[in-house]
This record gives sequence, structure tokens and C-alpha cells, in this order.
Amino acid sequence: MPLAPLESAAPAEPAPPAAPTAPAAATAEAQPSGPVASVAPSADPDPGSLARFRLEIISIAGRFKRYPRVAIDNNWEGTAEVRLTFAADGRRSSIVIVKSSGHEVLDKQALDTISKAFVPVPPALRGKEFSLEIPVIYNLKDAPSG
Repeated sequence: MPLAPLESAAPAEPAPPAAPTAPAAATAEAQPSGPVASVAPSADPDPGSLARFRLEIISIAGRFKRYPRVAIDNNWEGTAEVRLTFAADGRRSSIVIVKSSGHEVLDKQALDTISKAFVPVPPALRGKEFSLEIPVIYNLKDAPSG
């Protein structure tokens, strides 16, 4: 999946104020779980490397995902968007919820899940600061039974 740019270059000709925002909003709504990445302005990472790194984190995180019993008992569902920010030295500099699932217990579990998903920063992304947003989806149909 191609990454959606977070910063766009200024258009060559002025456009009406509503024109540039409408397509961006439609794209964001149409692909809520698509890859989202941002990079420090001075860095120029390979979008393919960002996408592969993001998918690897998602794959590893799946091993640590738990559906809290209290959420299952109360029929709570939701998607928590977690932002991972990496420093130029490859270390995680922050991990935060950028969009709540609507339930604190699910948000905390999403942070725990992504925190445990350690994947070394690939060589193509080293020396650059960047962020990735990863959705953690809690759906009762995927909850363990019993």
C-alpha cells in the first residue's frame, strides 16, 4: 500500500480553500487503517521501507494482543490508533494513543501490545526521525471464547 504524504508541496497556482482539503479528508476516511507515516522534514526515507517496517511491527504485535476480559464482558469494541515515534538513533522516542477506541482499558491494552512488538529499525530508515501510526482493532467476533 502506498503511504499517504502528510506534508504536501504548495500548489503552483492558488486553488480554492475547500478543494485541497476535501480529497485528503475523503482519502483518510476511505482508508482508516492504511499506513500512516510522518518523517522529519530533513529526512527522506524510502516509503517502501516504512511500509514494510510498519507491517512487520503489526505482525509481531499480533503475538501480544490480548482482549481484556472486562471489555469482553461489557461488549466493548473499538480501534485505538497508536503512534510510534522513532529517533534518528533508531530508538522509540514515544508511543501514544492518537485516537481512542472509546474505552480506556482497550487503549491501555493497545499501548501494551505495540510496546511489546520490538522490531529493529531497518538500515534504510536509520539516521532519520519518523513516526508510524498503527491501528489496534478490538472486535468481539475476534475475541477468545470461554
